[in-house]
This record gives sequence, structure tokens and C-alpha cells, in this order.
Amino acid sequence: MTNVNSSHTKRNVFWCYVIVSTCLVIASTGFGRLAYGIVMPFMREDLGLTYFQAGLIGSANALGFLIFSVVCGKFVSRWGSKTIIICGGVIVMLSYIGLSLSNLFYLNLSLMFLNGMGTAFVFIPLVGLLVGWFPEKRGLVIGFLMSGGGAGVLLAGFVIPGLMTASTVGWRYGLAGFGIFTVVTVIFAYVFLKNPQMTTRQPDSSENTSVSVYRNKGVLLLGLIYFSVGTAYLIPLTFQMGYMIEEGINAVTGGILFSIGGILAIMSGPTWGFISDRYGRTLSLIVCILFFSVANIASVVLPNFIGFLLTQILLGLTITGMFALIQTSLTEQVALNQIPSALGFITVFFAVGQLLGPMFGGLIIEQAGGFKAAHLFSTLMTVIGLSLAIFMKQTAKKARVKEETEGRVYAGNS
Repeated sequence: MTNVNSSHTKRNVFWCYVIVSTCLVIASTGFGRLAYGIVMPFMREDLGLTYFQAGLIGSANALGFLIFSVVCGKFVSRWGSKTIIICGGVIVMLSYIGLSLSNLFYLNLSLMFLNGMGTAFVFIPLVGLLVGWFPEKRGLVIGFLMSGGGAGVLLAGFVIPGLMTASTVGWRYGLAGFGIFTVVTVIFAYVFLKNPQMTTRQPDSSENTSVSVYRNKGVLLLGLIYFSVGTAYLIPLTFQMGYMIEEGINAVTGGILFSIGGILAIMSGPTWGFISDRYGRTLSLIVCILFFSVANIASVVLPNFIGFLLTQILLGLTITGMFALIQTSLTEQVALNQIPSALGFITVFFAVGQLLGPMFGGLIIEQAGGFKAAHLFSTLMTVIGLSLAIFMKQTAKKARVKEETEGRVYAGNS
């Protein structure tokens, strides 16, 4: 009976951590970084902003996330994951409340920068904290974290337009609601989340330094993969609707196809994480990236309803999973206390890819062959990431063989 109760308790603790952590990601990444595109049209019209100003506000969030992702590891090593997560949640909450009240462009710009900062302080330490508690289920828990972003967008997609039908300033009520949700989530995080033993304050040593993380070949390889898929994935997400309309698909049907992909994306992370826990991290990553490559090609080969449907299904099934698998693989390349620094480091690769992808995609559409050519460029970048993942698997296999051979030689000599 004791074993049964113990197993039941562990299962309850696992789901408590997963639910609270996923809600933290919904509150930060989902409502802030990803759902801004839903809030933006109503904010822009009400405040009289230009599209350029509205775009700058979104960029401020991305810049805040990028900068503080890089330095987050140092804060975690000094004060511990939980403290930084709570601080990040409070910053995110304050940014929502401020945005719901502000009428000033530069204040909104600053508040969205703070939102990106808080989002980095929430997400980066959460990965290390969950891996520290559930190392054998790291793929599944990181998968759930990644699904939080999609869930936040889905919720915002229902809430904000609904509030706008009731009030011309419904977007403000929505942002205030995001702030309230964040407050409640942070309280639950403060009560339930605890640092694993290795993520509390640790003395500096040569083994812990960021420099050792930056020189880690596995981390660098994953950074390059993250750059490749980061460059690739925003091209279909940004230009697919325009492509569908050009090929005769009406906007309503296109919106439905996008919704199908969005719903599937919510479960993509946990599903691929579970698969990787069972069948291996790198193999799962290779298969996932391969499916993403097929998603890009499908609408090029079949520029009709069937091709676009197949593209959206495969995109939904793979995008979140790819990111979850890359981050999970990273946690196996470094020590537990190095995870925040390593994750911040490869986030730079990803951010650069996100910056270049839509820019190159737009240039290709206008200057070098249209939507099909842009999708082919996205496929090329994906294939580069796939090749790097295969190389990573082969390198790991050779390393294992070498270790086993040296072990047998040592045993024979002894």
C-alpha cells in the first residue's frame, strides 16, 4: 500500500508542476510574445499608432526576451530558478497592467520590452527546474512547456475579439485579464514550485562557467540546428495565408486551415517529448524535422486545398515538437546548473534565424519566384537542420563506440 501511495503522490506532484509551469508559459510567452498579433490591430486603432510603431512594440518584446535570455543563467546561478521565475512573473504581470492603462507609444514600447524580459526570466529557468525534478520525463515536461505558447494564442484568439464586440476598449480589459491570470499563476508557482537540489545557489567554478557552455560542441551543433529551423518555420507561418489566397483559397477557409494547425500544435510538444523519452532524443528530432520538410513541400507540389491542408496538419504536428526536442536535447549536453546559460546561448541562434527568415522570404516572394520559391528556401534551411541532426546522431554513436572500445581494452589490460 505504501508503494501505491508513494507512486500516486509522485504522479500528483508531476502533474502539479506541469500544470503550474504550463500556465506560467501561457501567461508569459502565450499572452505576451505570441498573442500580441491578436491584440495589436485593436491597440493600434485605439491609440492611433502607425503599423511601423505597432511593429516596433512587438520587436521590443522580442529584443527584451533575447537580451535577458543570454544573461538569465547568471541570475539563476546566484539566486536560484524559483526566485527568478517568480520575479519574471511579477514583471510580466506589471507589464500587462501598464499596457492596459497606457496611452503613450514610448511607454507601451518600454512595457513590452519589460514583458519580453519577464518572459525570459520565466521560461529559461523553468526548463532547468523541471528537468531537475523529472529527468526521466524531460521530453514530456518540456513538450508541455512549449504547448503553453500555442494554448495562450488560442485563448487570446477567443477572449480579445469577444471583448471587442462588447466594448471599443475591450483589448484593455483583455490585457488586464492577462495580468490577473498571471498574478494567480505566480501565486500558485510560489506555493508549489521548489528548486531541485542542484539549482540552488552554487559556487563559481571553471566547470560552471558560461565559457565552457559556449565551447561545448553539442551545444553549438544544437544552436546551428535551432538557427536552421528558426529561419525556416516563420516563412510558412508568415506567408501561407497570402499563398493560399493567391491560389484561390478564400480567407475564411484559410483561417480554418490555420486553426487546425494551431490546435494540433498545442499537443505537438508533449507528444514528441513523450516519443523522445521512449525512443531516443536525436532520432525523434530527425523524424520531426523530416516531417516539417514534407510540410513545406506539400503545398509547393499540390498548391490546392489538399496540399494546404496537408501542410497545416504537418506544421501543427511538428513545429512545437521540433523546438521541444531541441531544448530537451540541450539539457542532456550540459550539467543541470548550466541549462539556463546553454538555453540562453542557443536562443540567440534561434532569434537570428527568426529575424532573417521572414526578411529573406519576403525578398524571395517579391524578387525571385514568388511563394513557391520562398517555401523551397524554407525547405532548404530545414534540410540543413536535418543534416546537422543526422550528423549529431552519428557523432554520438561514434563516441559511444569509442567509449565501449576503450572500456573493453582497459578491462582486458587489467
